[in-house]
Amino acid sequence: MKFQFILILIISMVFSGLMAAELPSHPLTFQNWKRVQIHDSTNEVVSLSNEIKGLTTAQQAAMTSSEAEQKKIQEQLDKKIIEQKAKLENLQYSKQLNFEDYFDVYLSKFAGNQKALDYIAKRLSKKSVAYLLQRSISKGNKSQDLVKSDENAEKPAQN
Repeated sequence: MKFQFILILIISMVFSGLMAAELPSHPLTFQNWKRVQIHDSTNEVVSLSNEIKGLTTAQQAAMTSSEAEQKKIQEQLDKKIIEQKAKLENLQYSKQLNFEDYFDVYLSKFAGNQKALDYIAKRLSKKSVAYLLQRSISKGNKSQDLVKSDENAEKPAQN
């Protein structure tokens, strides 16, 4: 589920105009980025709640309307409720975002922007730098292990 949220987050960032060409020269810090994600998710939940209230009011007013009109409103309401559940789930994932998500989802978009990377590097704590170094080393070792296992698989068995 977390992967699904991160995928949705990436897609929403792309569609909200945060493509590489439009990224600010100074990236947000982890705390600010997480705050923005939570804020945006909260706004989406509130917006859907307001739409649901409006549809509920319309549904009550439509009690004297045709059955087709009532059915149409009920379908819209059901759709919004399902959408709201998904947005609530996204809000919960936003609250659980960690530094690795920040690095993989957000900072990776600044890969070609040296000024932005310098800016964020100056603001990283020693603990964060150590974490990134360890993570990089671990990924390097995993890649080497995969290459070695592929080489072993390609060798014909000797009798």
